[in-house]
Amino acid sequence: MGSPSPSPRQVAVCLIVLSSGLHSVPSFLIVSSRKHKDPLKWVLPKGGIEHEESSQQAAAREAWEEAGVIPSQSLHLTHLLTLPDAKPHSKSPAASPSSPSFIPSTTYSFELFAVSSSSDSEALAAEWPEKDERQRRWVEGWDELEKMICWGRREEVMRKAIDEAKTRLG
Repeated sequence: MGSPSPSPRQVAVCLIVLSSGLHSVPSFLIVSSRKHKDPLKWVLPKGGIEHEESSQQAAAREAWEEAGVIPSQSLHLTHLLTLPDAKPHSKSPAASPSSPSFIPSTTYSFELFAVSSSSDSEALAAEWPEKDERQRRWVEGWDELEKMICWGRREEVMRKAIDEAKTRLG
């Protein structure tokens, strides 16, 4: 009897848009990376999907933990897409993503949320779990978002998700 096939780590990524920008120039909430502080790099809130948790629930939890988005003040707009990482799982039988036996190290589920206010007192908490580890900031427009984000090895999947968000938000 063989060992079970390895499975990718499941990660939820949260794209947070200010709802007042849904029909004009959107503003997005980004957070500083804990790994890259000098120079400071900016990322979207993301983290592992826990057992018995949906990607939507995980994205909302990560938005709270990393950016202080008050869960009751955010609205889940849509699941954008789920994409595999191009990096192989350590036990993947194939290294190339084009191989039928390839197993990615990670699968990313991108979720789009809206908040109605950029105010710390309404949609964003003054205190949140990772406040001492991260900064948060709003960036205005798609170009600014793409300029500020640290793409790293996830650039291909991140760009696909942002392109999908552009299509959905118009």
